[in-house]
Amino acid sequence: MSFADDKNIFAYESLPVTSGAAVGFTAATRSPSGSSPATGAIVSVETAQVRWRADGTDPTTTEGQILTTADKLHLEGQDTVNKFRAIATSTTATLKVHFER
Repeated sequence: MSFADDKNIFAYESLPVTSGAAVGFTAATRSPSGSSPATGAIVSVETAQVRWRADGTDPTTTEGQILTTADKLHLEGQDTVNKFRAIATSTTATLKVHFER
């Protein structure tokens, strides 16, 4: 994975994801008060499979793009980062996320 020279990693989050409800990134982390919001995110999947969407609709355990353990996803654009939602397909998963601007 490569990163554009003009991108700046500014925050990190470890996000637990269950099969009970879709979750997004923590608002205060992706868009800190008094600072510019994230315009990108680098997401890696640990421990279990998840499904995700970034179109404003929550994924379900059977609908959405699938990511498996060790997969990486690079989201680009503030709107995409804001709309990102994930749900575990069965057991609890963890997403490790670096935010960039």
